[in-house]
Amino acid sequence: MKTDRKEPPTVSTGNGLKITLLSLHGLIRVHEPELGRDSDTGGQTRYVLELAEELGRRDEVREVELITRQVIDRRVDAQYAQLEERIGEKARLVRIPFGPKRYLRKESLWPYLELFIDQALVHFRK
Repeated sequence: MKTDRKEPPTVSTGNGLKITLLSLHGLIRVHEPELGRDSDTGGQTRYVLELAEELGRRDEVREVELITRQVIDRRVDAQYAQLEERIGEKARLVRIPFGPKRYLRKESLWPYLELFIDQALVHFRK
């Protein structure tokens, strides 16, 4: 049986995969993540960072974005206010502002998810 097997897309052909990961809750930063600060900064924080980094190493992947929420709050490190951090050569952390600027627990984010969608669409259209 003959199959028309195509090679996976590669960066060199310019049509590699663009992967977007969403992790809206907690405090996510590339260097020295604050694991265990509260119930929203546990293992998932580390997992999504590692996933973005590993996906960015794959030949068939052109770009990886890990999207999270921008936090501007004097009670947390100023790094969470930066709009972007580089994770690896093809991976980056993008912080999108939505809702109040201060840090919110995940249970408090629900009323602002439509704002996130609007802001994410603006980001994707750039």
